[in-house]
Amino acid sequence: MFSKVHKIEPNKVIDFYLNQNGIAKKHKDNIDKIKSAILNDAKIYKILAISSSLNAVKAMISIITDDEKKSLELLYKHYLDKSGVRQLIFSQSLICIGCQKNYATDRSTMDHFLPSSNYPNFYVLPWNLVPTCGDCNRIKNDVVPITKDDNLPHPYFNLLMFKKNWLKIVISQNKPLKYYFSFDDKLRQSERKMILNHLVAYKLENVFVSHISTLFAEHDEDFREIFEREGSQNLKSYIDTLKNESYISPGRKKKYLPINIEHTFLSALSESNWFSSNYYI
Repeated sequence: MFSKVHKIEPNKVIDFYLNQNGIAKKHKDNIDKIKSAILNDAKIYKILAISSSLNAVKAMISIITDDEKKSLELLYKHYLDKSGVRQLIFSQSLICIGCQKNYATDRSTMDHFLPSSNYPNFYVLPWNLVPTCGDCNRIKNDVVPITKDDNLPHPYFNLLMFKKNWLKIVISQNKPLKYYFSFDDKLRQSERKMILNHLVAYKLENVFVSHISTLFAEHDEDFREIFEREGSQNLKSYIDTLKNESYISPGRKKKYLPINIEHTFLSALSESNWFSSNYYI
């Protein structure tokens, strides 16, 4: 997933613009003047993104004037599509990198991973443009990492959000149903911190809670009926069947593993002996 995005030259949109006929001299001169600095900034971006240290980028990149920022904004609004960069990025995935549930289509605006309002240097850097659904784009808005601990996982340079089953749900022994979110035990502490930043930036906890509430409401009556008619062991077997049906196959795992709330929640119910044995008493 996203392998082709890495291959997009950082100057693709800039060169496409400069090679057009009839462009405004003012903007052409601005872009010509800062092109070398912008490409050097892109190298710094890549190095820091790989090491999950984009919080340090502000102090290391060139200074862009307001007038030059307007020229870069022009490129983003009017030449990104024409250059083919948008289409190539969205061809890699139509799943939003934020909630990893909704669809992001090439009709929607892309999110600047480092916001353009703070980092105009990366206005048209392909590596800084990520597919998101409209909700996640609006919610994340201008989230900026200030310290090393503030960094979010980058979808092009840090694939943990897309290659690992990182979300875990634990059922509490309470009625009505209560649970809490946790992390897969295999995650390193640094990975847990970045995931937590991602959850906060995109305000995903409420999304997960809403989805889980809907899932449980869909199955609650069936669960109760099976428990009362056939007992706790058959209830657990039924939950296991639902869990297996919601599993994402290994073939898809190699490419992209979106957050599978249904499988994670059903796994939690299956692992809770208390739920199968006591919830419906």
